[in-house]
Amino acid sequence: VSIPENARMTLNLNGHTIDRDMGSVWNGEVIYVSASADVIINDGTITGGYSRTGAGGIHIKDNARVILNDVKVDKNKSKGTNGAAIAVYNGATLVMNGGSISDNVMKYDAIVILLPVIPCYPYGTLYVEDATATLNNVTISDNTVGTSDAEGAAIYADSSTVTLNDCVVSGNINNEKAHY
Repeated sequence: VSIPENARMTLNLNGHTIDRDMGSVWNGEVIYVSASADVIINDGTITGGYSRTGAGGIHIKDNARVILNDVKVDKNKSKGTNGAAIAVYNGATLVMNGGSISDNVMKYDAIVILLPVIPCYPYGTLYVEDATATLNNVTISDNTVGTSDAEGAAIYADSSTVTLNDCVVSGNINNEKAHY
């Protein structure tokens, strides 16, 4: 699902799932929210994303605002950059009320530009860069970042404000042997 720049929309999933079923071959997040969009997603599951360049589940771009109400962002994958589940960038705002971020995997990758190999360390199942995220009554559990050099198996924030209210954060690990 690609939401265009400056769009205003509400997605009522009514308990349904958006499953991109990307496996580990293709490239693409489940939902891409373009700059300055205003999006509300209610009651459903976001799963099956696989990205080589960003978030596996939901990618939120510059100055966009996303509200997730009772949404599960589960079983997404990212290889080599940031936000296996959700990435929030450059002035964007994420508000998550209820729901979960669980069983997402980020695998370490290396970028080969002739020689030498340049390591590309992944950061955070929820990655927030120069942005704001507020999570209310959300469970962040059993996510894996696949390198011991990475930081933020659950959350990584860079020049950002992240607020957790009544959340549970457990079972998130950095593991060099993470597999898809």
